[in-house]
Amino acid sequence: MSNIRKPDDLGDVHGINGTVLFRSTSLPGRYASLEATEPLRTVQQTMQDVQQFDQQRAHDRAQAQAQAAAQANQQQGPVMG
Repeated sequence: MSNIRKPDDLGDVHGINGTVLFRSTSLPGRYASLEATEPLRTVQQTMQDVQQFDQQRAHDRAQAQAQAAAQANQQQGPVMG
């Protein structure tokens, strides 16, 4: 994880043997890298990755909400009435 999330986090940029390294200012010593020697991914491939990420995040969120609801029901206890 490079911790480069916004423009202010981007520090030095270096090119070494076909790899471009982007230094994070938020987390010293951490870099994001890009292989400049590999062909670029297509827009379709990138969109598939984004869709998979979104689906996984939605699944994780639904699972967390269901778990929180189950815990809330367990903590409520019996109701007198």
